[in-house]
Amino acid sequence: MMKPLGKLSCVAIILAAGPLHAQMKGTISATVIDQTGQPLVGARVAMVPADATGLMGALPECLTDDRGVCSLNLRFGKYHVTAKKVAEGYPDLTIRFYGHGQWPATAEITPEAPAASVTVDLGPKAASLVLHPVDDDSGDNIKHLTVTLHPANDPHEFISSSLAGPNPTILVPPDEDVLVTVSADGYQPWHLEEHSELSSRGVLNLHSRDKQEINARLKHQ
Repeated sequence: MMKPLGKLSCVAIILAAGPLHAQMKGTISATVIDQTGQPLVGARVAMVPADATGLMGALPECLTDDRGVCSLNLRFGKYHVTAKKVAEGYPDLTIRFYGHGQWPATAEITPEAPAASVTVDLGPKAASLVLHPVDDDSGDNIKHLTVTLHPANDPHEFISSSLAGPNPTILVPPDEDVLVTVSADGYQPWHLEEHSELSSRGVLNLHSRDKQEINARLKHQ
């Protein structure tokens, strides 16, 4: 008689664990709005645990619907909420170069308040830098390059992107002085500050939605 009773007890414990596990989570809903205050459809929302010491691995993400809304089921805690839609000029604010460590919204879910709603205001769109990298000797286009952008007032905060194809483009924070370096295999690094014909102050400073095209002539090493 003891063996059947033991099996039934184990089943009861397993069944009880399911609802308990579900109760450890809540829901955060985010409404993303663009610089005009309108819902942004197809934005990728990320929810970052506030106690995270570094952004390691994949973040919990969802895509906004036709109302600019998406939701995620998450473990209880506090989360920083942000969004991006690079194709429309809204960069990834989890990258410090763009977000400067600031978050558009923060939400907290607890057993007492398991649901939270926030509005993510992405503010002004970024500007765009379009590069035309060429070989200084032949004038041929350079198809693969790396672009590094630094805030002029903080060289430790930067973004470095590998780009390919004709007229590669990278987003630039608006109304900030930015240093630009272009590099490619077999060439000397090209620095904007060394070309007064392109920028009298040696920095890039663009307004929201501006598009700047730069011809970068790279010399062989």
